[in-house]
Amino acid sequence: MGIELESSMDLKIQTFNYKIQSGRVNRLVELTKENIKKGKEDKYMMDIETIVAMNKDQGRRSKRNAVKPIRFDDEDIEKAKEGSVTPLQKIVNLGDYVPKGWRRFNARSIEDKLNIPFSWKILNNGGLFVDSSGMGSDNEPALSVKQFLEIISKLYDFKKDLGFAICSEGQFQLTVGVYEELK
Repeated sequence: MGIELESSMDLKIQTFNYKIQSGRVNRLVELTKENIKKGKEDKYMMDIETIVAMNKDQGRRSKRNAVKPIRFDDEDIEKAKEGSVTPLQKIVNLGDYVPKGWRRFNARSIEDKLNIPFSWKILNNGGLFVDSSGMGSDNEPALSVKQFLEIISKLYDFKKDLGFAICSEGQFQLTVGVYEELK
């Protein structure tokens, strides 16, 4: 009988996911209270109306605060290639807002150049559908943290000035939009 120690990467991923989840739990509690006031029965799962409302609300806050997608640098990508989730902590949440001077980049349009076996996880609009629960595995519909780190690295290698931001957030998954600045 031995005690199994988790790898450093697993601990970093768990810590990152805990931070994300704790913020979501607080928001879910607020939304659940609102739903109860409205007489809605489902207190455990977010419905599509709630998700859309959350993303619109976040979009308004992002616009008011002039939030822009973040760009990774060489150091961030090196860390991502080593399995560190530290670069992911920089990703901002734009909600449904697209800042002036930016547009969504369709990552699906270059999926053949990315050479990844899970390119089917790139949404039709080019967004990256990512597990945010910390419990997702590589064989599920959403990108696992490991797969997300890999695809960000490959996108950076393809085009270094792409920006990334959360554009839609649900209870257990989120969509990370890929953005390019208009020149």
